Amino acid sequence: GGKSLKNEGGNVIDFIYQNRLSENIALIEIKTPHTNILGKKYRNTFTLSSEFTGAVNQLLNYRDNFQKNYYAVKSNSDTQFSLISPNVYLIIGSHEIMGKAEKDCFELYRKNLNNITILTFDELFEKAFFVLTMMQK
Repeated sequence: GGKSLKNEGGNVIDFIYQNRLSENIALIEIKTPHTNILGKKYRNTFTLSSEFTGAVNQLLNYRDNFQKNYYAVKSNSDTQFSLISPNVYLIIGSHEIMGKAEKDCFELYRKNLNNITILTFDELFEKAFFVLTMMQK
């Protein structure tokens, strides 16, 4: 709320990415690879950690504030950009510390979130490795 694209004033998301072709932006929040995604075992599933749910809510709050302040931010910016149903990304934690049941619980949860993409660091590195490998061929 109140922060410009030049990173001045107010709170803002970790990164704002702009698609060069559409000028639309995406919001990216990054936690650490060591951030726990899941909490304790609960019946036949797992709870979500407070760090994870806090990060999701933080991201939703950033998007909401950015959308509410879109015209003020745009009028104070030298950069042309669009805010058409912005993609939001959370990069957090790792699959490496999860067992099969935990991975299934996490997958079920994130696939049912609306308009939020959640990636773990190991998934992000795997995607980057895939792209680099394909570019070398």
